[in-house]
Amino acid sequence: MKARGNKKRQATTKTTAISAWLSQLHLTQSFGWLLLLWLIAVGIYWHQQPPQFPIHKVTLQGRLQYASTKLIDKSINEAVNAGFFGLDVTALKAKLLAIPAIEKVKLRRIWPDTLQVQIEEYQPLAIWNKTQLISAQGQLFPIVSGKITHLPQLQGPQEQALMVVRHYQQLQNIIAPSGLSIRQLELASRGAWQIMVAPDLLVILGTTDLPSRLTRFVNAYEKGLKTQVGKVAYIDMRYSSGMAVGWKSG
Repeated sequence: MKARGNKKRQATTKTTAISAWLSQLHLTQSFGWLLLLWLIAVGIYWHQQPPQFPIHKVTLQGRLQYASTKLIDKSINEAVNAGFFGLDVTALKAKLLAIPAIEKVKLRRIWPDTLQVQIEEYQPLAIWNKTQLISAQGQLFPIVSGKITHLPQLQGPQEQALMVVRHYQQLQNIIAPSGLSIRQLELASRGAWQIMVAPDLLVILGTTDLPSRLTRFVNAYEKGLKTQVGKVAYIDMRYSSGMAVGWKSG
């Protein structure tokens, strides 16, 4: 009986020892994980401090003609103050894309202290309402003097800028094979369209059937009207068949 009791006590003692060892092991592991997480957090914080890894060099790639270089420099300078690891690339990209005339932005951090910035601009298709440039996508941006003399003039309500661009592209494709080009396209507030073709011939198209009316004008031009175009002030195409011609005085 005593031997059996001794064995029970020994077994209990061993179980208690194992439980204590497991508890200690669990505490040790928990402490180890906490220590590891703390070290990671400290490391991240340390790496994000600008003085530790400042950006010393910014390379700007892309031909800039229309976007404001002052706004670009200001946006980049403010962003790089956060340092190599602290730089918010997404925020900087959004800020640059918000600058008029900028279409695409690519940013790349190059170890250990360089930020590479690639910028692509919208290309102007025409002058919009004599005050801005407009791209083929309908994007508006400021006029840069000395770089717009060759561009056609588009005019219309501000909220319909993209529609005016689409009509210009469609009508220019119709008129181009005849050797003419649209110098000016205007959408009036009541929805009437008219174009000025080189050198100074006004073609009134009205509100409907623009492509077919312009096609009739092109056919008449090629059949003989072009020999008289220097004497013509305007051509009114707002007729189901035919046209009205206004002659220059004198």
